[in-house]
Amino acid sequence: GKAVVTGLAGEQEHGSALLHIAFDGPVREALRDTLSIIPSTEKAGPAGCSVDVPLHSKRAVKVRTHYDAMEVSVADGPRPDEIMVVLCLTTGSRPFPRVGGLLLDQVKGVDGVS
Repeated sequence: GKAVVTGLAGEQEHGSALLHIAFDGPVREALRDTLSIIPSTEKAGPAGCSVDVPLHSKRAVKVRTHYDAMEVSVADGPRPDEIMVVLCLTTGSRPFPRVGGLLLDQVKGVDGVS
């Protein structure tokens, strides 16, 4: 998942443009085999504020065993005129998932959904 926090001297849209236009392509290229969306969140906030970065499988959005989030904060960032960009990656599903649905070994890998 990816996230952005725009400092209070900026606008949320500044971070949004950076996150989706400049950041998404290189992340997809580095991850390879990524058909699903890369979930994201964005906000404006003061230094030290936290942001929850959504996570799920890179192969198919409906693999619920991989639904999770990571809370991230940086004590002195973003400063008012900064944009904090966050990328969170995992190596697998949540431990002991019991949410049902599509399993990773059932992914068809055609459309990023199923």
